[in-house]
Amino acid sequence: MVDAVVEIFKEHEEFSIALAPEGTRSKVNKIKTGFYHIARKAAVPIVLVGFDYGTRSIIFKDPFYPTNDIESDFKMFIDFFAKMQGKVPEKGLTQDVFENMRAKLI
Repeated sequence: MVDAVVEIFKEHEEFSIALAPEGTRSKVNKIKTGFYHIARKAAVPIVLVGFDYGTRSIIFKDPFYPTNDIESDFKMFIDFFAKMQGKVPEKGLTQDVFENMRAKLI
């Protein structure tokens, strides 16, 4: 699937895609990586968007081009999302899940 989407980027001068790698319909225990590999292989930026229901705000991070250091990049993603409260917090990535993910990346 990653390579198929990368090909679409290569075939079109202008193309954007919005992915919601996580949702709150069921418990989330990790951040998926497909979006990252698509952006890296297609040489396109990632714009992180967080919906913080705790502050009733939408937060955009500046466009970011993935590096070849997935551990460092995902630490930044985790730090960005860890500050936000989801609509159904108990189904989202809780602080302990973020800490486990961060520890596995070190």
